[in-house]
Amino acid sequence: MLSNGTIVLLNAGTQELLFFSQSGEYRRSVGGQGRGPGEFVGPDWLGHGSGDTLFVWDTRLGRLSIFSGEGKFLTSSRVLDQLPTVRGRFEDGSLLLDPISVVHISADGRVERDPKEYRRYAPRILATNDLADGLSDEWVDGAGGPYSLPFGKGDLFSAHGMAFVVGDNGTSVLRYYDLQGQLRRYVSWVSDPIPVTNEDKRNYSEHHARDPRVGASQRGTTLFADVRPRFSAIESDRTGWLWVREFAAEWERPEDWLVFDEDGVLRCRVEMPSTFSVLEIGEDYILGRQENESDEESVVLFDLSRNY
Repeated sequence: MLSNGTIVLLNAGTQELLFFSQSGEYRRSVGGQGRGPGEFVGPDWLGHGSGDTLFVWDTRLGRLSIFSGEGKFLTSSRVLDQLPTVRGRFEDGSLLLDPISVVHISADGRVERDPKEYRRYAPRILATNDLADGLSDEWVDGAGGPYSLPFGKGDLFSAHGMAFVVGDNGTSVLRYYDLQGQLRRYVSWVSDPIPVTNEDKRNYSEHHARDPRVGASQRGTTLFADVRPRFSAIESDRTGWLWVREFAAEWERPEDWLVFDEDGVLRCRVEMPSTFSVLEIGEDYILGRQENESDEESVVLFDLSRNY
């Protein structure tokens, strides 16, 4: 959401930026498929900067395009790093890079969790620096190729103001790093491990058997993680607070979020509506995507009161 209430969506299907009023009225679109200035081939991240500047990262082109709040194309640049994916923007304008992991399959069919090196890229000086090490997601080797281990663990992270926050969701601990890669803080909360039960496995198999987007190897899986992850998302809001979504399987509703203030103190727990996915959290609103029973998506805006 821009400062005047305009809502901007990145539609990777049409490869456009779509502009709407706060009441949902369509205003205009910019971009489109192509390799020219302001065009996209594989856009997958939209960022918001000072003065309502918009940043769009195109992974297939390896290019960052910058637009004004009115949708006017301003400039573009390429990120000078090996196979990067932009996943966030820090307060100083530098970018969070999520490296692509290499998959290694072990003798028992599990895919090893290789270490990852999260990096920061400063466009103004064309330089990168290390932020922190992490772990890849847990995968297994199926008949159709590797796929995510059901209830497997992995890193979740966020560009959070002038800090990089990352946590292995097999634990209830987040690590805060400054932009030079120095560890500055731990934030943790009480969360008992929850074993993956036979009912969980049945529900998983039944849920994915009905989903045509899931490959046959994953629908027929017999290998599961032993314990559920502790959390499944991290979101930084515009006030400097951090929101952590407690883990829930796709068929389980509702989802609870833990909200930590700028000092890492747990302030409240928020229950999100069913089938709602958070896109952005402002000072007084939550913007997200919601699906109906026919899997049709719409963008929904909720008012947010901070009278905790």
